[in-house]
This record gives sequence, structure tokens and C-alpha cells, in this order.
Amino acid sequence: MTENDATGTAATVKKFRRRRGPFRLLFLHGREGNPHGTKATWLREWFQATIPALDTSSIEAARSDALGALGEAERGFDVLVGSSFGGALAMDLVAGGHWDGPVVLLAPAVRLVPDIQFEPAGPCVVVQGRNDAEVKCEQVMDRFTGEGSE
Repeated sequence: MTENDATGTAATVKKFRRRRGPFRLLFLHGREGNPHGTKATWLREWFQATIPALDTSSIEAARSDALGALGEAERGFDVLVGSSFGGALAMDLVAGGHWDGPVVLLAPAVRLVPDIQFEPAGPCVVVQGRNDAEVKCEQVMDRFTGEGSE
């Protein structure tokens, strides 16, 4: 769709269309998170969110929990969201061919998955704070752009 902006210049605008039925997401929490934490509670209130309790002792242990949640979903999910450790786990699921849809990574703990080939088939958004004490912005920037900030 083409519309004119305030200056009269033609701009292409994508209009958000509400999906029929609830928006379904799988949320993978971090090491300090859980299915009853702040992010999980908010996501459950606003979306049809599935939030498995992850064994965060290792990516391998958590992968089993996440694959169980993916397998139990009757209608699947619209998006995969991972926070910190859960972001690294989401990257692992994509790299392993277990997920090919949209991914949102919230301060992904990239140091936990240094050797995987993360090439998402669908859209991917990375959200990272500059002053995060646990997940360093430089590590995330370097992983996704090759340009760590100094």
C-alpha cells in the first residue's frame, strides 16, 4: 500500500492485520527466570504463551524440555521468544532444524553457543541492552554483526 507522509512523499506502508484467533508463542526463560516470572506472566496475560519449566543446567538438558513443549502444541506456535539462556536455547533450536519460524532473542547468552551455525529461516529480532550485567552488548553485537562496540 502506498500513502503520502507528512511531507507529501510517497511511502510504502505495511498495515498490521490482526490474525484470527490468539497469537501463540513459546517463551524460553533464562537461568534466573521461570514460568511464573515477570516476563512469563506478562506474556501469558497478553498472548497465548506456552512457557515450559526449563532445566537450565545445560543447553542439552533445556533442549529436551523445549522440544517437549514444541511437540505438545496442537496448533504449533507463531513465534519463538528466548531470554538470555533461553535466547541461546532458541538459537540452538534454530541451528538444529527444530524451529524455522520467527524468532525474538532478548539479550541472548551467545557465549553459551559459540560454535553453532545460527541462520534463521524466518524473521529474527535481537533486543539487547547496552548496560546488561549478564549478557555483554559487545558479545551480542560481535555475534550478529561482527562489530562489537568498544
